[in-house]
Amino acid sequence: MRLGVLPSYYQERLEYIIKDLKILVFDIGAFTEETLSALLIEDKSNQLKYSGKEQQLLLREIEIEIEFLYVDLTLIDDAFSQGIIKSHEIREITHRLTDKIKNATIDKFNNLQYIVNKIPRYKNRVKLDYMENITDDFRRSDKISINFIKLEKRIKNKLKITPKDVILFIKLWNSEEINFCEKIKISVFGKSFVNNDLIIILEKELNKVKLSEIQDYLNINDKETLVEFYSNPIIKKILFSYFFPDGFDSNAEITYDKLEHEKPAQKRRRILTKQGELLNLHNFLFKNISSEEFRQIIEMNDIGAFYCSVRSTKNEVLYMIIDIDVSDFLFSLFTGQLIWDFILNITNAIIETSIKVGFPPYPVVNFSGSRGIHIIWRIDKNAINDLEGSIDLPEFFNDSLPGVKNLIKNKNSCYHDKFIFIKRLAQALCVETIYRGSIIIPKEIKQNLSILHPRDLFKISIYSQNDIAVLLDTSSNAKGVFRAFSAHLNSKKIGIPIFYSRIGKIYEEYRDYHNLLKESQISNVLDNIKDNNYEKYIHYPAIIKRNHLRFILRTDNLFPSFAILLRFSPRYVFERTPKSFEFWHRYYTLKHFYSYTANKVLFFPIEKDDKPQKIYEEIIDLSKKCHISNIQYISEIIREYLINNKITFNIFEERLFSMHSFEFYFKLMPDFLKSPKGIEDLLEDQHTINFFSNQAQKLISTTLQTLSLIISKSSDKSINREKLTVLISFQRELNGLINFTESEFLDNYGDNKTYHVNKLYLIYKFYLYMIDFLKRMFKKEQESEV
Repeated sequence: MRLGVLPSYYQERLEYIIKDLKILVFDIGAFTEETLSALLIEDKSNQLKYSGKEQQLLLREIEIEIEFLYVDLTLIDDAFSQGIIKSHEIREITHRLTDKIKNATIDKFNNLQYIVNKIPRYKNRVKLDYMENITDDFRRSDKISINFIKLEKRIKNKLKITPKDVILFIKLWNSEEINFCEKIKISVFGKSFVNNDLIIILEKELNKVKLSEIQDYLNINDKETLVEFYSNPIIKKILFSYFFPDGFDSNAEITYDKLEHEKPAQKRRRILTKQGELLNLHNFLFKNISSEEFRQIIEMNDIGAFYCSVRSTKNEVLYMIIDIDVSDFLFSLFTGQLIWDFILNITNAIIETSIKVGFPPYPVVNFSGSRGIHIIWRIDKNAINDLEGSIDLPEFFNDSLPGVKNLIKNKNSCYHDKFIFIKRLAQALCVETIYRGSIIIPKEIKQNLSILHPRDLFKISIYSQNDIAVLLDTSSNAKGVFRAFSAHLNSKKIGIPIFYSRIGKIYEEYRDYHNLLKESQISNVLDNIKDNNYEKYIHYPAIIKRNHLRFILRTDNLFPSFAILLRFSPRYVFERTPKSFEFWHRYYTLKHFYSYTANKVLFFPIEKDDKPQKIYEEIIDLSKKCHISNIQYISEIIREYLINNKITFNIFEERLFSMHSFEFYFKLMPDFLKSPKGIEDLLEDQHTINFFSNQAQKLISTTLQTLSLIISKSSDKSINREKLTVLISFQRELNGLINFTESEFLDNYGDNKTYHVNKLYLIYKFYLYMIDFLKRMFKKEQESEV
């Protein structure tokens, strides 16, 4: 079965089986808090100390080994004996579990390596090693080694290693996948300042326990409370506002959590009706369903929570979602209130940026029920029309988008798929907010993590290797689901609205994190509703309409960030330095403005309401907002073609794009490249280096053509004096550059990075000399013609 492509229904069945196996878990949290915390302490001088076996020693080095033996064959055998797994499925499930554990441990190792390299306190003090091993019976037994080294005896600064760090690095290995291991063994060794011998601090095999013993998640015991909650008429009204955002003509696809006895609730779509039918939940709900019928369905199917899809049953886009999800690492290092204040700051910044670039105010902002936030906009059903399988938005159809040919070829790209388009739009909003918004990082987080810019602390792709980061998750927009005023699986808290949507401000009582956790308890929400204090729970998100999308995609709004996102992908977009991002932002602003202007002027008769004067005023207004140079010249050529009909479109286009070249070569590049440090900041990756090289090649070609043209137009005996002066000046600059290369500037081969940066700087100096030469030569050419 594994050799071929598995049918989708079979793959889905196997994943359900694997979820059903999640009953026993390794309690790494209890091990670290109860056992390790007692052995590793800080003394009065803030030194790391081992306290055990009737001795106390200051430690200068700690080594931790975590060994994983997998897969747990007993778990599979038990499932087979109970009829959960069939005989022909054993091999495939064993392979799947092996892959899940292996991938999870490798990903976790890479993420921890990122943390070590990122945080000054850990850099050069923590060393990680990953060792793969195959046992005699051909099973994997991988081992992770974590060394905390250079624990100086006297450290006065804040970069010391503490017991909290050691415990954190072990706790971070906790994941769903490792619970499918048969054995996890943790060994802790230490070296004191007295001698160089390793001390065995701890050596322990972890025991598996039932998940229900260590985590109070939603289960069948909560059924009575949940039935009372969801069947309340006000709760039903709120839920149905999510299920039927556009009235009963179009409803969302609905998923629910089915309560279980000894394991977490499982997501399901189909329900059992009183008539014994199995139906998708959204096919059962309709406008005339009574509260009593709704209650019966909840009771019969053990429903614990409801999830609303961004997709309607008519395949329309209903919502755009941004889910702010904070990593375990951040919550382990800082207080809940500090992180919550930071989350609120992020939320405010995203909303401010959204309004600035054209989104309607205000979205609904819901507490996730755990420790995050969902920001929700509605999408009008006519906002995105389908034009022969493509997104029907004029602003989206232009050659300014990077990789536009591949976007057109790929039927699953944002060019064709409206769900992917909305996802990319949400990601672009996040990118714009991080680089150009008003996010303020708390001082404590900045100092502890050495954060220089917000981009160091965020990611928008779940595949980015950054366990420090706050994930701005937009995956729900690709036909996914989000919780609709329902209980969170792990916390049992209700995802309540926390912003007053009419003004986009948080309710003051929810600024306090502990009070929020209290107020979002099921019993408190239900009490408020019974006391008629429920207005703050009923909110309707702002609706994004077609005119909003067209305005959002304008050059002066979100288009440049959208283009940058497509060029560098969601996974790598935050690797741009602020300087590099501003360069690319300006680059796409210029590229799109000139392309948009040409297309608008060429196709203006197609728009019925557009008139030449209106088009002219719109472009001039746009050029001002985009800070375009030579607005007067652009104004003149538009008038000559569009209003006065004095020139052809070919001449208009040629003059327009000559202004684009002027803006790029004479304005954009010189502003961003001033020194070797500027080169290093801008040319930080291979994408930009390739781009810069291509532009330099084009400029060299233009320079040679200009030289050839000037010389050919001059007599053999003499050249115009002014042009000769320009040529001589260019020659002197090139000679100076040659002499410069013969200096010690390129002699430092030992420092590879400095050598390459200096080499790029020389190329850039040549680049500038060519620009200056062309600038002066064209000026002399114009003067001679006059």
